[in-house]
Amino acid sequence: MRYLQASVVSESEDTPDVTGVIFVICSPTLVTVRYDASDAFEILGEKLCKSWSHALEPDAIALGLVHTLVNRSARALGKVGTTLDEIGAAVFKAQGDKSRRAKVYYETLDALGREEERISSLRESLLSLHRLLLFLSAEGQVEKLSKPVRESMKAALRDLQSLEEDASFKAQKVQFVLDATLGLINLAQNDIIKLFSVLAVIFMPPTVIASIYGMNFRVMPELNWRLGYPMALFLMVCAAVLPYLFFHWKKWL
Repeated sequence: MRYLQASVVSESEDTPDVTGVIFVICSPTLVTVRYDASDAFEILGEKLCKSWSHALEPDAIALGLVHTLVNRSARALGKVGTTLDEIGAAVFKAQGDKSRRAKVYYETLDALGREEERISSLRESLLSLHRLLLFLSAEGQVEKLSKPVRESMKAALRDLQSLEEDASFKAQKVQFVLDATLGLINLAQNDIIKLFSVLAVIFMPPTVIASIYGMNFRVMPELNWRLGYPMALFLMVCAAVLPYLFFHWKKWL
């Protein structure tokens, strides 16, 4: 009697919940102990009902479960890849739409968190299944299995290895989109800070002029000048417009 344990995703295409499954292999029976639902078992059960001759070996049933879980994980990773492409496209398109940019960035960070959690759960499940197959292949009883079962085990190991590489690539893509989003957020914040800095520079000279002529000194020649008030207004307008034109010429605005 052999006891094996693996972590599988309960619903790999929808939720990232991981649950433990215990495989009890005692010829000619395979018993699984699980506490959460996973439709992979129902899918395999339907296949076995159509071709029950493959159920003669418990190792073949265990491999069938592994293949079913691997196929569902592959579809889930494909769905994650499609979602990441949509998220990345939305982030870079939002750069030109300033009215929706903040909302898109918030939704992107939230979506990336969910996808990263889903990828982590899938990687945990794939690594667990990989260890299970390695244990079966190194147990010393592989020679007793039929040739189709041995070939199926080798194929499952190759599929798991390729899916682990795909999951690693998806995780790197999540990190890339996250870094790009944070970089765009920093650029947007820098634009806002630059705008406030330019406005402060533009309104600083008029404030200085208004402060000078707002003083209450007894001797101020310009106070008795008939054109003093229009001249002060003219100086303030020039002091505001000239820096604005200069910044616009430098394309800082």
